[in-house]
Amino acid sequence: MIEDIPFDKSNTFCFDSESFRYLVGLENGIEFDENEENEYEQSWTNSSLECNRFLKHICEEVKCCFESEWQSIEHAQFKISEIIRPMLETTRNIYRNITLLRKNTTNRIIKLSPTVLSKSLTICYQCERIPKRFSDFWILPDDLHTFSETCHDCDCPQKKHIDVDYELDYQLIDSGDSDDFKKMKYDFKQLQLAILEFAQFYASINDNMKLNDPVLSAMKRIIKEENQICSQKGSTCLNNTLRDIFVTLIETYKERQTIFRSNKIPLDLQNVYEHIKNISEIDEVREQLHIIEQKQEIYMKQYEKHVS
Repeated sequence: MIEDIPFDKSNTFCFDSESFRYLVGLENGIEFDENEENEYEQSWTNSSLECNRFLKHICEEVKCCFESEWQSIEHAQFKISEIIRPMLETTRNIYRNITLLRKNTTNRIIKLSPTVLSKSLTICYQCERIPKRFSDFWILPDDLHTFSETCHDCDCPQKKHIDVDYELDYQLIDSGDSDDFKKMKYDFKQLQLAILEFAQFYASINDNMKLNDPVLSAMKRIIKEENQICSQKGSTCLNNTLRDIFVTLIETYKERQTIFRSNKIPLDLQNVYEHIKNISEIDEVREQLHIIEQKQEIYMKQYEKHVS
């Protein structure tokens, strides 16, 4: 939390709106008598003094609060929403690679390859996508659509389109040594722990705010994707095990929320931030977050206005 913020005359600033109403009145041809003009002049003087005091306070008294010091439910909610796709796609891909290495049939693993988007695009989860094979797994590629009021690429409704910050592609690369395999298992565990921590977070805030659970919704979309692949490629394809992992994860996720609600466990916001930090340091998650930052910078430049 950002603490120790005083509330007194030194950091309270009052601006009178009468002088602004006077300017609007003049623009619209309204006439004022001498007494009214004197009152408006005094109003402008007072507001001008307050404005100067406000600017001086910002320049001389206010200290920067770094993002690392921000802790609130709203800020945590923003950070989680930003990391959902990187977190779940990394979870899915690490499990693919753990499975491939355990089979000992290949020395190649799958690498996520995110690409920044120069404009706002969506993935339509109703349109059928053609899976591509990477080693012994099948993967549905991103089929990006342009959506404004309607989709330019299909006739599906808006609720079937999900905004994305980057396009995700895949590459086959040579696997590393046994230490890399151990790191995969460790990262996979950290991701699972974070997902279950977020289950408690959304159980807490949804009771108060009646919001949807975006982590749960995203996991359901992953299961739907894997089901589509399994229905096309048969019961022997490795995607069945990947789907089952997420089915089990959702069951555990819901159980964790039920326990959290029934026992009325208080939300540990510090723990939520710790899990966000931990998974943000995983290589594949960090790379996707970096691409998201690039997308945000592009978006800001597109809409920035220069004031002279």
